[in-house]
Amino acid sequence: MDPKPNKLINEKSPYLLQHAYNPVDWYPWCDEAFEKAHEVNKPIFLSIGYSTCHWCHVMAHESFEDNEVAALMNKAFVSIKVDREERPDLDHIYMTVCQMVTGSGGWPLTIIMAPDKRPFFVGTYIPRTGRFGRIGMVELIPRIIEMWSKRHDEVMESADKILTDWNGLMIAALARGAQVLGKEAYAEAALNCADFILNRLRDPEGRLLHRYREGSAGISGNADDYAFMVWGLIEIYEAVFNAGYLKIAIDLNRDMISSFWDDAKGGLFFTPKHGEVTIIRKKQIYDGAVPSANSVAMLNMLRLSRFTGIWKKGRLKSDGPFATS
Repeated sequence: MDPKPNKLINEKSPYLLQHAYNPVDWYPWCDEAFEKAHEVNKPIFLSIGYSTCHWCHVMAHESFEDNEVAALMNKAFVSIKVDREERPDLDHIYMTVCQMVTGSGGWPLTIIMAPDKRPFFVGTYIPRTGRFGRIGMVELIPRIIEMWSKRHDEVMESADKILTDWNGLMIAALARGAQVLGKEAYAEAALNCADFILNRLRDPEGRLLHRYREGSAGISGNADDYAFMVWGLIEIYEAVFNAGYLKIAIDLNRDMISSFWDDAKGGLFFTPKHGEVTIIRKKQIYDGAVPSANSVAMLNMLRLSRFTGIWKKGRLKSDGPFATS
């Protein structure tokens, strides 16, 4: 009997068409998939890859073409396949999440998330069965089923934890996507996220806080929180030309300089002057899985100076860091 195609059969992407006859009931990224997840109360299994990706093909052969794994996936999830070459916007957003959570990234990118698109599990290649300390699909999926059914509130709380720095990166990605692709939905999502952070994650003096969970915001914001949030606000300004967000970006940038700048040696400390006293104030200057606050802050100030004339050469010494007189 010839295999029955799944919902990828009508797609144009060669990569998605490679998976059209998998026994996994794949959806493309579409409203129908998320509506289905809400209707049946199942999490989303999002797999992002591309046609020349070696490990994408390995995972497809081991798991997505395997009837046992496919049956588990169809029971547990609404599964979505995305071609990163066709949807680089989605790839960028969820790869940022993966890098922030795990410190690394790669393809295939595997995200398990609630129907409202909040991730609670991130990873890359997952073997069919566990090996070399890496959990396999046949072990992972039953655990997800149990967690979703018996510890649902805990899973949602894990998905609902909001960090300012992560959201700054997300806002920047969404706003840039709105600019490049002309997608109003991306701009709206960026604005909603930014408004939440600005309204819920600031102390009475207007300084950023790092974490929001279960209705409570806390922990003094670090340099990443400020630099990434300013980056996001600059991208919002360029996407929608609302000067209010540009003003907030300037104000937060001033607060960052005042709280984090090293007057003796230059650069930004990771923790603020007004924060908890520790034995050392760390200063990160190298980019890793995510960019450092110092590199992002430099680019932010270059862009802000072009918009406003603030932090120009010769004025940086009094108005901010990276001064050259």
